[in-house]
Amino acid sequence: MFIDLPDSYCYNVSKNERSIARIKESVLVVNEGISFNDLMYALTYRMKGKRYCKYCGQYIPKEKITLDHIWPRDLGGPTITTNLNPSCCKCNSDKANMTMEEYMLYQGMSKPDKTNFIRDIYLKHEKIKHETGFILPIGWGEMIPIKEVNSGRIPKNVNIELVEQFYKVYRNLRKPIVVDRNGFLLDGLRVFLFARKIQIRHIPAIILDNVEVVRKKG
Repeated sequence: MFIDLPDSYCYNVSKNERSIARIKESVLVVNEGISFNDLMYALTYRMKGKRYCKYCGQYIPKEKITLDHIWPRDLGGPTITTNLNPSCCKCNSDKANMTMEEYMLYQGMSKPDKTNFIRDIYLKHEKIKHETGFILPIGWGEMIPIKEVNSGRIPKNVNIELVEQFYKVYRNLRKPIVVDRNGFLLDGLRVFLFARKIQIRHIPAIILDNVEVVRKKG
């Protein structure tokens, strides 16, 4: 899939450093080792602003703005620009782990109906977790051979306990990994390590066709 990107962009952690991510010919070129999630947050604010809630339209002081996952993380929603919306704390909290379709229905309900609706959403999501672990919008994900994933340098003592616990209950992976167009791992290291541990041959992945990681030399 192609994520939303601005026409031009340079990302620096501090003013004294060279850019560690930039837009080049409509492709986001990223230096290996940076926080991909932080980069996605910064890009989202650049494109969508950080002054108004996308849901209620309320003006928000920039120190109180939040980012909502449009397709909820509870269903495997990734942290990518296409899936993030600036929002106020109330809207983010109210939407919780609902999809946009569910949230729009929820907003028009009476308080008693909302309580029942939230219960139904919980049961619906539990069913999805037992059946497939997660679910994504059409065209976002696919299965790829795990041997084709380049994890880069893996930190020591990565804790995969939460992934193991989820698998123990649901017998499924809790979310897809995210890779660049060459198969370099951008997000989902814990899921990747667990899948490799239990010798899964194919892993669910979101391939970002307009993102490319530049590997460190040596």
